[in-house]
Amino acid sequence: PPPQRTTVMPSTTFSRGRVAGVSTAMASAVSGQPHAAWTVLDTDDHGSLPMASLIRLLEDLELAGTVGSSERLEAEAMVSELLQDEVGLISFHEAEFAIEQFRQHNRSVSRRKEHDIQKRYHISDSTFKQFRPQLLWLYEIFTNLDEDESGLLDEQKVMELLAEIGFEKSDEADKKLQKQVFMQVQKLSEDPDRVSFPGLLDIVRKLRHIEMAGKEEEVAAYFNAFDFDRSGSIDVKQCCGILIRIGMQPKSVKEQGGIAQLFEELDENGSGTFVLEELLMMIQRIGEQQMQINRQWENQQAALLGISRKKTADLRRAFQVLDTTGSGVLGVPEVERALALLNWRMPLPTLQRLFDEIDEDESGQLNFLQFLKLMQKVKEDITAKNMIEESKKKQAVLVGALAAQA
Repeated sequence: PPPQRTTVMPSTTFSRGRVAGVSTAMASAVSGQPHAAWTVLDTDDHGSLPMASLIRLLEDLELAGTVGSSERLEAEAMVSELLQDEVGLISFHEAEFAIEQFRQHNRSVSRRKEHDIQKRYHISDSTFKQFRPQLLWLYEIFTNLDEDESGLLDEQKVMELLAEIGFEKSDEADKKLQKQVFMQVQKLSEDPDRVSFPGLLDIVRKLRHIEMAGKEEEVAAYFNAFDFDRSGSIDVKQCCGILIRIGMQPKSVKEQGGIAQLFEELDENGSGTFVLEELLMMIQRIGEQQMQINRQWENQQAALLGISRKKTADLRRAFQVLDTTGSGVLGVPEVERALALLNWRMPLPTLQRLFDEIDEDESGQLNFLQFLKLMQKVKEDITAKNMIEESKKKQAVLVGALAAQA
């Protein structure tokens, strides 16, 4: 299951009785997002925060970058220059001005990088326009997976990337379809087994088109039901109503910001209205975003457990292979098979004891994050036992040597 988020928007999250209020909030969410994120952190309503909390706010707004990155260093430098009161706190208005300045700086830098990528890979204007909001992010994931720096990814790496960006599939038919699309694009590639970055964009475009076609009938029914004046378009309030009906209302600051950004991207002419095709793309992208957030959260939790990104990906593939029903959970028998695949030996009673320690709700099943925690415990237990055995062997050798001397 997705993480239990505590940063729920108290004033702008969707609710069935407040659609009108939500539509207004969503229409201005980009400008109001700092205040919403601030409210979550300023629990005592002091109207000011310490520097560390302000960095946390920038992280929530995805402006701080990762620790050690140039973006993070710039964010920390910006915060250090803000006006502080006598106890070292920074007011909301001071922070809000700095956040807007930092956003403008980031946009300028991002625009230059986006055009560099377009020029380097000869990406068409139409493809560039479609993927521009995600271009840098997609390119970063692509280059991270391109370990040999060839500029190409094989099928396994492409499937891993697709899962990272919201196209993770448990159904075998869906997996088969993804492989077919990969093969279609790969045939046009200069490499016989791999695809380039533009090829990846083509795969994502094709998969989006297929998924949107599968949703069109249902979404069209909602669209027509909310298109009261039969104008062929709906406004923000009506979009919010549809998102509520299909269970896509935001549950956190990050989700609200993502949806708000989509409203802004898709409403290119600033009319505040959307046609069916734009609504379909919005729903498709929101679905991808929600899966991305869950995946990012899992990766962060894995990192806290000391599990590398590569090892996490390997364990995720093993989890998916063992989860033959696509339920998203594993029982003890499946975990036993996982240990066998890893060539780890552990008595069943010991495994059951460790399993029960992780299975706090006593459901007899573990989700992926719980599976990671169990694998970490199993590894620690086996390592400890191996060390004990190794110590016993050394002691036996030492005793034998002393006996020989005597």
